[in-house]
Amino acid sequence: YLFATGRVLYNDPISLYMSEVLDTLLHADAALRARLRVFCIRAAAVNAYTSNDGKIFVTLGLLARLKSRAELAFVLAHEVQHYLNGDVYESFVLNHDISKRMKSLTRKQESAAQLLRTKYRRSRQQEVIADSAGVLLYRSSPYGKHDPGRVFDVLERSEGPVYPQAPDGAFFGM
Repeated sequence: YLFATGRVLYNDPISLYMSEVLDTLLHADAALRARLRVFCIRAAAVNAYTSNDGKIFVTLGLLARLKSRAELAFVLAHEVQHYLNGDVYESFVLNHDISKRMKSLTRKQESAAQLLRTKYRRSRQQEVIADSAGVLLYRSSPYGKHDPGRVFDVLERSEGPVYPQAPDGAFFGM
């Protein structure tokens, strides 16, 4: 579906750039690299996600906030871990199960709040595991000498503007 929307960029300079970063990140594992493709999505949201078949998607909104190849490499390392851990498929199965259980709730059964806590607790666990393993992958790559800590700040502030303050008139040629 996503590919049919026209929002996914193909063989464009940005996706090619991200592919080069992924090549460098996974320089020691050619077999894994061969199973992964990276795409840019035209979206302002600050996000990256992975499909269960090895497609990694990074939004323009996230790319606009990153300052270096190393920061992008850390994002990609995190997404590679989601792929390796099978998180996409596991989340699909869990969400399907929770949806079925939500439809048949009665007073004697678990509450909707309990089901949602289960869902979000597991999602949070997956993120922490992908962060931890992603740091190890990142550190073992040529990018590993750079501190990836700013990426966490970028993601934490993802709802704010790209620029911390409005650009002055010179930015617009005024």
